[in-house]
Amino acid sequence: MPSLKLVNGPDKKLINQVKLEFPGGNKFIIGRDAKNSLVLNGDVKCSRHHVEIFAKDNSYFIRDLNSRNGTLVNGLKIKPTPEGEGEKLINGTSIAIGNSYFEFIAEESDAPPQEQVKFAPPNEKEGSSIGGDTVEINLDEEAEKKHGANFIGKKLSSKHLTNIYEIARIIATEKSLIPMVERIVKFTATATRAKTAYLVLLEKKTDKLSSMAAHPKELAAQIPKVSKTIVKRVIQYTRPILTSDAMLDGRFSASDSIASGDIRSAICVPVIKMPSYDAVLYLENTSLDKPFNEDDLEIASAIGIQAGLAMVSIMASDKSKRILMSMVKVLVSSVEMKDLSIQGHSERVANYASAIAQHLGMTSYEISQVQLAGLLHDIGKLAATSNAREEHIYAAEKLLSQIPDLGEVLPAIKYHHERLDGKGFPYQITTMPLIAKIISVSNNLDNLVSHGGVKGIGLPVRDALTEIEHQSGKEFDPAVVNALIASYNDGSLFKSTKLFEDSL
Repeated sequence: MPSLKLVNGPDKKLINQVKLEFPGGNKFIIGRDAKNSLVLNGDVKCSRHHVEIFAKDNSYFIRDLNSRNGTLVNGLKIKPTPEGEGEKLINGTSIAIGNSYFEFIAEESDAPPQEQVKFAPPNEKEGSSIGGDTVEINLDEEAEKKHGANFIGKKLSSKHLTNIYEIARIIATEKSLIPMVERIVKFTATATRAKTAYLVLLEKKTDKLSSMAAHPKELAAQIPKVSKTIVKRVIQYTRPILTSDAMLDGRFSASDSIASGDIRSAICVPVIKMPSYDAVLYLENTSLDKPFNEDDLEIASAIGIQAGLAMVSIMASDKSKRILMSMVKVLVSSVEMKDLSIQGHSERVANYASAIAQHLGMTSYEISQVQLAGLLHDIGKLAATSNAREEHIYAAEKLLSQIPDLGEVLPAIKYHHERLDGKGFPYQITTMPLIAKIISVSNNLDNLVSHGGVKGIGLPVRDALTEIEHQSGKEFDPAVVNALIASYNDGSLFKSTKLFEDSL
């Protein structure tokens, strides 16, 4: 039986690999509707009925159901087709649905025998779409190992393209600036055999150098030991530089920083120009036995271009998020002005949720979404027109569903009053997104500490934690409760964490 593997997406914590079962028919429908075969609750860009996968003639096909944002199959957008027609799926096919990325996995029994696949031998002019003088470039060694496909025609390994491909993958999977830059610097050092590598910033006002990221990582906390002469020349002319021996290079030999640092082979490439600073990628190798060569310079230059574009994109996104956060704080303040008894509640919930998320090993981007959900979880009280406990959930969903950037936090607001045993409200579900489980625990902790005791007097923190532990596995997710206790024990539970720090 074939299956779909969720490679990445908002529901990654809930969904891993799903078997394609067709009870009562031959259609497997994916979308946000609760009655679908596969429900993507957390993906705001996914339509209610987005795609269907169907079986036909012992093969499997995918058909877009006139979705709002379309469907990509192997990177190409497919057109909606009549019922019974669609794009054929083979083992390894990639499928993009909204913000969710799947891989189609066929069992060995589903794949045709190897001898049935025939290609024209080299130099033969047959009508096959693949054959003759064919060359394939090996970009992804991991995919090659996984799928075990044989090369058709001549195999060509391109060092430059492979490295560019890997950097593109890093950029695509990292949504936070510093982690992305750290991974890029480390990868560049490995690709060029550099002993040290830096993403160096030159501040325009002070003319000082600093390190945004370094390899080895511990060097980032120090003033970068690089040649300011080389850095300034690269910035001035926006031109990459390779020197096989900076000690003998006439352009730089007079530089005290080169002489004192014993810099030998060096590469420096421009990355980005900003109003207050310039950034370069700087690589060093103190050994003359294996100096950098022109291939290394080309690799570093290509990576520098990609890194610069990615940094601009992330910083623009962060700026939008900071504007969004300003709006969120105004809304939260408005809610708390209506009820003075909950002043500070949303911010405390956001901080508790952040500490829990860190102990669960979530990424910095995921933690920022958890924090945002904590701030917004009671926002529906601003628009609620009655005292019914469900009203603020419905009001919040109506408000926030109109803001695209809040799609990933919406499930937390919708389900933070649900319970594992199905006795929560308003939907009485038993399967909750992880972000909702975190907000549920954080919200209950603050309620207990604030007014959970006799006559509305708050409980001591230890007593509140004991109450929550008693409900572990019933009302609350045990893993989330364990992370809460761990964050209390190490002191991180009550630390305030800022959202969306200013970018450089």
